Amino acid sequence: MVKRTVRMNAASKPFDLERFVPFVLNSLSRRLNMRLEKAFRVKRLTIHDWRLLATLANTPFNRPADVANYIATDPSTLSRMIDRFARAGVITRNKPAGEARITELELTKLGRSLYEAAFEVIMQERDFFLASLTANEREQFTRLLVKVSENYEPFLGLPEQRTAKSVA
Repeated sequence: MVKRTVRMNAASKPFDLERFVPFVLNSLSRRLNMRLEKAFRVKRLTIHDWRLLATLANTPFNRPADVANYIATDPSTLSRMIDRFARAGVITRNKPAGEARITELELTKLGRSLYEAAFEVIMQERDFFLASLTANEREQFTRLLVKVSENYEPFLGLPEQRTAKSVA
């Protein structure tokens, strides 16, 4: 980051935004998301699409309400994504026997291949994002991020082995 002259805040104390965690996290997230959106556009996907595909591929969550909660998206937004993916043959909606009001989602073969293609994009961006860190620093960074996340907003009841593929 480029150091600039620090302006004084209302209390006349210097405030370094470039070291203020909420500011840095938000800036990094926005920049990473812009890069991902650009990379995903080639695959005709969005970040939200990726999150849905990744959730279905790597967690036990397959009911729309659970998925919406897990990926922190509005259920109506998720519903539109599900409709679009179902029409395109990316996912199927299944009704468990005797459960008229329950819908479970499942990736199709096409959905799995779309997820795998999107996963390649994510891995490339992750590697670029973390390129300045050593392998040890990457592990430590990931561990600390998960720790902060679990404290701030605990994971939603996933077993100890959170996902099918834990990837740093």
